[in-house]
Amino acid sequence: MTLARFKTSAEVIALCAGVVGLLSGGLFAAYQHLQARDRDRVQTTLAYVAAFRSDPLLTKRTTILQAWLDEERSGALAIGISDVAKAESYLKNVIVSKLLDDEITAVLKFYSELRVGMAHQVCDGITAGQFFGCDAKVFRNLHWGFIEEHSKDRDAAFASGIEYVAKHCTQSA
Repeated sequence: MTLARFKTSAEVIALCAGVVGLLSGGLFAAYQHLQARDRDRVQTTLAYVAAFRSDPLLTKRTTILQAWLDEERSGALAIGISDVAKAESYLKNVIVSKLLDDEITAVLKFYSELRVGMAHQVCDGITAGQFFGCDAKVFRNLHWGFIEEHSKDRDAAFASGIEYVAKHCTQSA
């Protein structure tokens, strides 16, 4: 009888050990899956970074930057416009005279695509905010007149991308 009891106890212990092993294995697999998913999101974010820093977007961003640098070198940006309407008019005139419409639109489209990736957790929102948030905020502020004017003629996604990404700026810009 003791042998039968021992055998029953051993079976119960083995069953409990199996259940514990199964549960811990399942938890470990879930943990590994979450880690892999987070790693994939960061990799997707880094792919956005690579696209932002390479052609054709890099050329468009460089053209925009060069236009503003030329304005700064000419002293035109140092005029100290205190009237908001005059400042907006000046900024719009620079965009029109330097033919920056297509370049600005391309950058805005990039931010719209990034917004979709961030909103649907295809990429990592925190990492994307650190890489793009403050740049988006500065870009939006500098080109707000253009964005606002052209938003009327286009779909809602035209300006929503840069707004969404700019809200993820982790510094005050």
